[in-house]
Amino acid sequence: MSDYEFIGYEPVQGSDVVVITLNRPEKLNAISSPLATELADAFHRFDQSDAFVAVLTGAGRAFTAGMDVMENTAAGRTTMAAPDLGVSYNPFHPGKTVDDGSPTPMPRHARTLKKLVIAAVHGYVFGGGFIMAMAADLCVAAESALFEFSEVYRGMAVGWDMGYLYRFPRNVSMELALGLRMEAKRAYELGLVNRLVPDEELLPSAIDLAKQLCRLPRGAVTANRELVDSLIPTIPEQVAAHAEEVRRQLAGSPESAAAFREFAETHGYSTK
Repeated sequence: MSDYEFIGYEPVQGSDVVVITLNRPEKLNAISSPLATELADAFHRFDQSDAFVAVLTGAGRAFTAGMDVMENTAAGRTTMAAPDLGVSYNPFHPGKTVDDGSPTPMPRHARTLKKLVIAAVHGYVFGGGFIMAMAADLCVAAESALFEFSEVYRGMAVGWDMGYLYRFPRNVSMELALGLRMEAKRAYELGLVNRLVPDEELLPSAIDLAKQLCRLPRGAVTANRELVDSLIPTIPEQVAAHAEEVRRQLAGSPESAAAFREFAETHGYSTK
């Protein structure tokens, strides 16, 4: 049984699989600091356990709607910021700090988890949730899944780097960077998703896939995963530096603050 408030942690009986569930359904599993802290701890627990594959999913109507807007507005911010949890914030704890442009699902944080992660997503797969789905080794999506980098609506720059790291065609990268919503079928056709299933089959399908991987030689599985990951390109230092400067400029601009305020108010959050 889970002993977390915002995360479910359930070993699958008779297997080397664990199901980790984002569990703030009334908030569409928005990623708050407490949830992010528990998520990092849950992956550390998984790393230390005998389990070999984790299935990451969400409770209720969504995988996750992304970073918690209410937490940001309550803190008096005029732009979105991820929970500041240091290296522990890496979606798949433990991680390490990097400065060399290495492939990473979060800025400056590289994944070092040697075990496998399958994302089982449905409903909203937005922002940080989209990043986690892509950072997982495999992604199983329900037909209801909707993928989006919402940050552009909040006056931020994000999404372009995912297109680069995963070698998407320019127009697909542009689609992500501009925050256009992508349905599950299109995500599957583009290769973002490995399996597309009816909603009621999502978790059983992901668990079956996890069990299949557990039957393979672990050393060979780990080695082959690392070889595939080594093919992910690094972002050129000059491009990364330019992107950081663009982020800083946007974050400090009146237009960005207005976009964040409008987004928050439109979605029912008070910025006053």
